[in-house]
Amino acid sequence: MAEQQRLMTAVFYGTGTIIALVFLFSFVLSLILRFTSFSEQSLTWLVVTLSIGAMLAGGITAGVRSSSRGWLTGFLAALLFVCLAFLVQFLGFDNAFTGHQMLMHALFLGTATLGGMIGVNLSSN
Repeated sequence: MAEQQRLMTAVFYGTGTIIALVFLFSFVLSLILRFTSFSEQSLTWLVVTLSIGAMLAGGITAGVRSSSRGWLTGFLAALLFVCLAFLVQFLGFDNAFTGHQMLMHALFLGTATLGGMIGVNLSSN
């Protein structure tokens, strides 16, 4: 029971890290778009890179907090975020995921899983 509680706590910390970083990056990027002449299309790769970085950081946070089964905690943290993103998009904007978005979210799941494995190894040192 304590193992499951530690796993779920780690997943929530990882998802919280992802959400916090996504909000922070969104705020900074919105300021860049507002006060410079950049367009949304010119920042596409930066957005993807920052999103992958947020997933990696969330996976690492989940892995460090769990100290075991990093692949599972990182994957579950990203899965919770992906489910929240789908719910916001589907219920809030009445849009389903496109094929491109599914591919991106699969990349996010893999990145956070890798981050969870890295986090477990960081916590043992």
